[in-house]
Amino acid sequence: MQKDWQRITERAAAGFGFRSLGVVIAYDGKDEEADQHAALLEQALIHSRAAQEWDNNTQAIVVPFHFGPKHDSMISLDSKLKQLLHAGMRLLSDNQSNIGSLSIWLQREANLSQPLTPENIGVVLLVHGADFDWNEQMREAVQPLMNRYQIEFVFSMAD
Repeated sequence: MQKDWQRITERAAAGFGFRSLGVVIAYDGKDEEADQHAALLEQALIHSRAAQEWDNNTQAIVVPFHFGPKHDSMISLDSKLKQLLHAGMRLLSDNQSNIGSLSIWLQREANLSQPLTPENIGVVLLVHGADFDWNEQMREAVQPLMNRYQIEFVFSMAD
């Protein structure tokens, strides 16, 4: 996962002139491993190139991206990250950016590296619905597509 995120991050940053980029993967949990993961996260942040290269003219920005539940502000990963960041590092939180757009972009980038197969492609066929005979004629008209792709029929009175 580390290598994949690093590749995606580098691709996203191309042309922006960032001094350095780093990816740190953090794990959350409620067991003994959670404390170990928190310690590893803290060490990774301390030893990141962004932390080492920080000076008065540079600010390191940490962009959190969560896979999993979003907890309240007291126990969120963002809250934990804020405590771990040191001088010169700033957390870009949900209310400061459009993290949803980041999610969509990351999904798009990840999908670019995956070849599409017919099993991954579906067609939603929205046609004016009517009686059984009409609907069957519509199904027959797209039969060649049904042999190649997943088809979902939506018979309605839509505009």
